[in-house]
Amino acid sequence: MKKSKISKRNSYLIISAFILLAMFQINAQARIYILTLLEKTRASEFIFLAKCVNISDEKYKITSPKLPDKKIQVPRFAAYKIIEVWKGEYDKNTITLDYKFTNEKYKPIICSPSIKREIDEQVVLFIEKDMAIFHGFQGKIQVDEKSAALYRDAVKKFRQLDILTEKEKVLAIIEMVDSNNLQVRESMLRDLREVDNNIYGVEIAHLLEHEDTWIRQSAISALIGTEKKEVSPFVIKVLKDPNPGVRADAADVLKRIDDENITAFLIEAFNDESGLVRRRVVSALSYRLAKEAIPTYLKAFKDNDPLVRVEAVYALSHIKGSKPVPKLLLALKDENARVRQAAVSSLRLYASADIINPVSELLVDEDWGVREYAASCITRIANRGHRELLKKDKIIDDLLRMVEKEERVSVKTGAIYALGAIGTERAIPILLNLLSDTQIEIRSSSAHALSGIGNKDMLPHLRKALENESNEYVANALKNAISQLEK
Repeated sequence: MKKSKISKRNSYLIISAFILLAMFQINAQARIYILTLLEKTRASEFIFLAKCVNISDEKYKITSPKLPDKKIQVPRFAAYKIIEVWKGEYDKNTITLDYKFTNEKYKPIICSPSIKREIDEQVVLFIEKDMAIFHGFQGKIQVDEKSAALYRDAVKKFRQLDILTEKEKVLAIIEMVDSNNLQVRESMLRDLREVDNNIYGVEIAHLLEHEDTWIRQSAISALIGTEKKEVSPFVIKVLKDPNPGVRADAADVLKRIDDENITAFLIEAFNDESGLVRRRVVSALSYRLAKEAIPTYLKAFKDNDPLVRVEAVYALSHIKGSKPVPKLLLALKDENARVRQAAVSSLRLYASADIINPVSELLVDEDWGVREYAASCITRIANRGHRELLKKDKIIDDLLRMVEKEERVSVKTGAIYALGAIGTERAIPILLNLLSDTQIEIRSSSAHALSGIGNKDMLPHLRKALENESNEYVANALKNAISQLEK
């Protein structure tokens, strides 16, 4: 008996995996939202169990699903005998569907399963008010007798949900999550995310005790964002769930709950073998501003997962009393670019003279993101009263090189702002030239930088640029620059 139960459960998991894979593939190809059976039931005007009895000789052309540049001819109309009406008032025995109309309505979505039609095929049809097939290919499902019964049962259950009170509906959703009907289960698991987890958090949390990983994962995801303290015992327990995704989401849930006992459990959870879990744990501790987690952050700085190190950088930089600067300076030399980005970005909070040299070295980093953050940090240091200390030939040379050579606009504008904040007149020729650049951001940042340099000889050039400027945003930047220099 036990073996049979396990086998049945494994079958559900395998089928579920295929459903999710199919949804992913369709979504990736067509870039559309894949609706659940519940969503189709709610939104359809009619739902029929029907059998195809006639396919027209009239053809129409449609783009081939496999060859986008090729047109194929397919039958336009198909007539279906209505076997059962599951939703809607429909007094006819047949329905004729115009597949050309459906496909044109949902361009560029290709209703490929709707193209191929066979006499005597039995289908569930989800029909819109204008008699189009609901959401193209999603509105037609081929079924045998057994699966038709499952769909009939699911649609009946879903329609009953709409006449329940909110609490009754939530309890019904939670109950149906455990359904053996995968169509019901998949729909309920998605609908679970719409339940108010601050009101019904405990009801959802009970699903964390379920033996099915898919249900536990959906339940913990549905709890993200809750502040309901009563769910914390359930969530703390799944910090040791067999599935790393469940454990990671558990850390996300716990970070917002006001329970002083949670921090200790999160610190313990940092010993998890999964980098994903350790990353979420550090993020959760950081969100809670947990000072007692400083040793954990320091440990995370040495983690073999670079994304854990990134979270450690951000966490340590936001904790008062952690004295993060020495650690952040070490992180500037990390082999991973994202860690270096996080470190130099965080150092902007501590823009002091003693970080000028290590930060300025990153102006020539191999990663463009690091260079951009380094320029931004230089700007912050200059604006805090250290502009004279930044007027070093090497720093100015590197910033000028960035303005001339960088292809990314954001990196180039970062260097322009830094030159303006430093106030070096060496930048004047290149900045004047950039007032006629094709990029709006480049022209406006150059105007701002020139005003920061403060040389009144620039006024005639700025006024001329203003006369020729057609963009309102840039024009305002030029007016502000002129106003600053006229003072």
